[in-house]
Amino acid sequence: MFELALECYDKGLEIDAQHETLLLNKLSALLSLYRYHEAFALGEPLLASGTLEDNNIARLLTRLAKGYYAVGMYEKALECNNRLLETQPKSEHKELKLNVRDCLARLEERDNGIFKFKELKEHLKATEETDISEYIGPVRIKKTRTKTAPFINTDRIGLECTRDVQGGTILFVNKAVKYVKGLSSQKLIFDQQDSLNMLRECTKAMPSLNQHQHRQCRAILAFAPQIMQFEEGTNNLVERVQADPNLQLEDFKFINNQETEKMDINYNQNDRKFLNVEISQLALFGGNFISIVGAWGLWPMLTLVNHACIQNAGYFNIGDYIFVVAAQSLKAGEEIFISRKSVSNLSYSERKDHIGLCECKLCRLDSQESAANCHLRKLICEDYFQNIRPKLYHDNATPGIFGPKLELMMKQLKNTYNDPERPYQLELQHPFTGLAVSYQETSYEKALVAYLKLIEMNGFTAKLCMKKDRVSKDRIHHTIECEGPLVFAHAGMFMTLLMIAGALDYQILVRQCLALSRMAAFINQGYTNKEHAQFFKSFGHTSFSFDSNDTIELIDMKKTK
Repeated sequence: MFELALECYDKGLEIDAQHETLLLNKLSALLSLYRYHEAFALGEPLLASGTLEDNNIARLLTRLAKGYYAVGMYEKALECNNRLLETQPKSEHKELKLNVRDCLARLEERDNGIFKFKELKEHLKATEETDISEYIGPVRIKKTRTKTAPFINTDRIGLECTRDVQGGTILFVNKAVKYVKGLSSQKLIFDQQDSLNMLRECTKAMPSLNQHQHRQCRAILAFAPQIMQFEEGTNNLVERVQADPNLQLEDFKFINNQETEKMDINYNQNDRKFLNVEISQLALFGGNFISIVGAWGLWPMLTLVNHACIQNAGYFNIGDYIFVVAAQSLKAGEEIFISRKSVSNLSYSERKDHIGLCECKLCRLDSQESAANCHLRKLICEDYFQNIRPKLYHDNATPGIFGPKLELMMKQLKNTYNDPERPYQLELQHPFTGLAVSYQETSYEKALVAYLKLIEMNGFTAKLCMKKDRVSKDRIHHTIECEGPLVFAHAGMFMTLLMIAGALDYQILVRQCLALSRMAAFINQGYTNKEHAQFFKSFGHTSFSFDSNDTIELIDMKKTK
C-alpha cells in the first residue's frame, strides 16, 4: 500500500514540487518502507530551506526524529526532539521528554556500553519489541589471521580484544539480521531445508536489501568456512560471494541507510552440502534457554567469533539483540571464543561428531587420551547413572551411605586419564557432584572441599577467602584472583557452596560466592540480580541467601604470580 501511496505523491509533486503536505506525506511513506536514506535526503533540505509553515516544521521534525532513531542516528534524533521541546506547547512535552530520555539512553549504550537491563527487559515484556542500541566495545577483526594445525582452520578469521578487559565486560552488542520465535529447535537443528530457508529468509528482513545489509549477508556466507565444517570441494558458493577484504566491524551493525540494492544468490543442489545441519548448530544461535524458548537468530558479528569448547566469552540475547560478555580476564590481542554448543556432558569423540575439530585446551588434552581408557571411563560413568544416581537423588535417600562407593569410583575414573590430576576432567563432574552431595550429609568440611574442586574441575580457579572473619552488612567490593572462564554451571555451584560456607560460618566466602554466582549468571544468561534470586529461589534457596549487594572484580591470577 505504501508503494502505491508513494506513486500518488510523486504524481502530485510533478504538478506542484513545493507542495508541503505532499512532501511530508512522501517522507512518511519512505519511512514506512524503511527507505530511510531517501527520507533523510528529502527531509533535511526541506528543513534547512526555512520555507515551511510552523506546524509543518513540527511535523517534519517529528518524522525525522523517528527515522533517525530507527537507524541509530541518536544525536540527530536528540536534536530534533530538543527543537520540538523549544517550540511545542507544554501539553506535548511529556512525550518529547521521554523521547529525549530514550535518545540519551541509546547514546550511553552505543558509546559507553552501559545498559540498564531491568528497563530493557521490562520494555520488551510490555511491548514485545526491543529498544536497544548496538555497541562495539574493545574488539576488532583479527589483524593477523591465526595459523593453526593443518587439520583445523589454517587461515581463520576471528575477533580479538583491543585492550585488556576484566571478566564481566560487555564486548559487543549486535542486532540479528533474522530473528524467529516459536520455531521448533529439533526441526531447526536436524532439517537441512530449514537451515537453507533460514539463510534465505535473512535476506528478506526488510522489503529490500540496502547495500549495507547486502554486505552483511555476503560476509556471513563468505566467513562460513571459519565457523562450519566443510566437505572437500563444496567451497564454490563461498567463492562466488567473497566478502570485501576491507570489512570493518561497523559493517556488521544492522543499519539501513545506504543505497537500496537487491541481493541475488543462486543456490544449486551441490550447495546443500554447505547448508547442512552445521549451519543451524554453528551459525544460528538459540535464544536464552530458560526465559525464551524456541527463539533463534542469525547475528552477523557473532558468526565472526570462533568456537572453543572452553570458551572465554559468554553470550545471551534480549529479543533480537545478542550480548557477548568476557567470561574471564582477557588481554589485548587475545582472540575471543564462545562455545557454540554445551559440551559438559560430551566425550571427545562426541564433541568431534557434533562440533568438529577444536584446538582448545580441553580438546588438546582429550586428544592425547587412549581410546581404551575413554571407553573404560564411559562404562564407569554409565554405572553411576544407572545404579547410583537414581538412588542418590531419590526422595527418601540417605546420600551419606554412597560416600565410600563414590570415592572408589572417582579414584577409578581419575586413573583412566594419562594424568589423574589434569585439569578439565569434565566427564567426571556428575559422579563427583554425587560425591559432594553425599558429603553434605556427613561432613560440611569435606563437602566444602569437594565443591571447590568441582568448580575447579569446570575450569575456574580462584583464591577465595577461607577465614572465619566477621563482616558487617555494608556493601563489599571483592577483588578476586582467578583463572579460567565463568560458565553458567558455576552459578549453581557457587550457590551450593554458599550454603555450605554459611553452615561453617565462612562469612566472607558466603559473600564472594553470591557475587561470583551472580556474575556467572549475567555473563551466560544476562540475569539481573533480581532474576538470579528468582531462579535460585525456585530451587529452594531462601531469601537470606541474597541479602548482600556486593560488587566484584576479577584479577587474572597469572598477572599476580
